[in-house]
Amino acid sequence: MQSAPGTAITAAEEQYLIAGPLAPQIHKKAANLDALVENLDGYVWSVDTEMRYIVLNSALVKLIKDVIGIDAGPGDKMLDVLGIFDPSKTEEWNDIYQQAFKGQGQRFLSNFIIHGQLTYFEISINPMRKGNVINGISCFARNVTEAITNSRMLQESEIRFRSLIENSADFIMMANGEGCFIYGSPSVKRYLGYSEEEYLYKSVYTFIHPDSVDEATSLLSELSKFPRQPFTIYLKLIHKNGEELWVEGIATNLLDMPGINALVGNFRDISERKKAERLILESEELRHQLMEEKLNRQREIMQAALDAQEKERAHIGRELHDNVKQILSTAKVCLEYGRDNPAEQAHMIDRAESIIINAMNEIRELSKTLIHVYEQEIGLQLSIENLVESVRLGKSFHIRVDFSLPEEHNLDDKLKMTLFRILQEQLTNIQTHAAAKHIDISIRQLAGQLILSVTDDGKGFDLQQRRTGIGITNIINRAEIFNGQVDLESAPGKGCRMNVTFKI
Repeated sequence: MQSAPGTAITAAEEQYLIAGPLAPQIHKKAANLDALVENLDGYVWSVDTEMRYIVLNSALVKLIKDVIGIDAGPGDKMLDVLGIFDPSKTEEWNDIYQQAFKGQGQRFLSNFIIHGQLTYFEISINPMRKGNVINGISCFARNVTEAITNSRMLQESEIRFRSLIENSADFIMMANGEGCFIYGSPSVKRYLGYSEEEYLYKSVYTFIHPDSVDEATSLLSELSKFPRQPFTIYLKLIHKNGEELWVEGIATNLLDMPGINALVGNFRDISERKKAERLILESEELRHQLMEEKLNRQREIMQAALDAQEKERAHIGRELHDNVKQILSTAKVCLEYGRDNPAEQAHMIDRAESIIINAMNEIRELSKTLIHVYEQEIGLQLSIENLVESVRLGKSFHIRVDFSLPEEHNLDDKLKMTLFRILQEQLTNIQTHAAAKHIDISIRQLAGQLILSVTDDGKGFDLQQRRTGIGITNIINRAEIFNGQVDLESAPGKGCRMNVTFKI
C-alpha cells in the first residue's frame, strides 16, 4: 500500500505498515535508533506538543531519578530538570522551547551548579516535523565541563608561557632548516633593536658580526649533525644602530620535534662581561706599569729613609756641637780660671762639676732619642709605654694611652716596629712644633685592621700649605711599606689628629 506523493499517511496506513510485511524492518530500524540514542555521549530527550516525553535515554532517566527522585518514561509530562538546577532560568528555558515549537532551533552553552560543582552543558534544541507540521522538539545536552576546564587551563598556561617569554631577561629566536628566522621573542626588539618585520624570514647571517661568522657556520654544522643536542655558543651580533652586542646562548636542533620544527636559540646579553674581560686584559700592561712605578716608589722610600738618617745624623751633630760642646767649653773655662786663681779654685771646680753633670744629662737625653726602639722581648705595649714615659720626662705633657691588641702575638715584628717608629716620629713632631699640652694615643685592632690614632691640642697647621719638614713624609713612607693608609685632620688653632690604618 503506497500513499500518493506529497500526502500524509492515514492512521490505517500507518497501522498497516506496523503490522504488515514491513514490520520487521521497521522494528529493526527502531532498535538501531534506540541503540544510537543510548550510546550518545549526553542526555537525549524529545517531547510532543503537549510537552510529554516521546523518547528519553537512560542517562537522562538516571539524572532525573538522582535529582528529582522520579522514574520518568515516554508519555510522562516533561520534567524541567535544567530549571531545577537553576530556577532563575525557568522562564528562559520556556522561551527556548516555545521558539523551537515555532521552528527556530537553538544551540548554546549553559552552566549549572550540580552537587556544588560548576558544570557546563552544550545544549541543542530543534523542532521535529511531520511533513510541514511541527509535532514536537528534540533535545540534546552534553556535559562539556572537562573540555572547557582543559581549554581554560591551556589558555592560562599559554598566557603564563607568553608572559614568561615576553618578560624574560633572555631573548629567544627560532630558525628553519635553511637558517632563516621564523620567530623571535618580544625581547629581541629590546636587545637588538629590530622589529619582527625587519628580521623574520631573513638569514641569521644578516645579524651576525663578521668576527663571529665562522663560529655561526660551525654551530649550524654541529646542529645538523646532532639533533636535540644543546650547544653553547658565544657570538657577536650587530645591533640595529650598528653597535656590537656579545651574546651567550644555547642552541638546539628541534626540526624533528612536532609543533616546534625549528632550530631554537636562547640568548642573553653578555656585552658588559666581555667589556670587563677586555679591561682585565688591557689592565695587564697597566699592572706591569704599576709594578714599575711601585719599584720607583720603593726607591724613593729608601732614599727618604737615607735622607732621614742623614737628617738624624745632622741633628745629633748640631746637638753635640751647639749644646754639649758649648756646655763642656764652659766647664773648661771654669777649670782654667780655678787653676789660675787659687782663691776661687774650689768654687770653680764645683761649678765645673755641675756643668759637666748637665752635659752628661744632655748626652743621656740625646742617647735616649737614639735608642728608643720596639723591643721584641717586652712587646709593643711596654715599648710604647717606655717611649711615652721618656716624652713625659722631657716635656710637661699629659699623655693618655689606650692600647688594645688582643692578638699582638700574631702580628709581624716588622709591622710592630713600623708602628712604633711612626708613633715616635709623630711624638717628635708634636714636641718640636705643636706646643701641645694633651696627647691622646690609641692603638686598637678592629675588624681585621690595626689602627693607630694620635691626637693633640696644639696649634695645628694648614694641610694645604707646602711643608718644609719631612716628618709627615717619613710617616707616610713607613706606612706604605705595609700598604698602610695615613689620614690627617688639622687646622690652625685646632690641633692635629693622625690616623694610620693597616689591614691585618
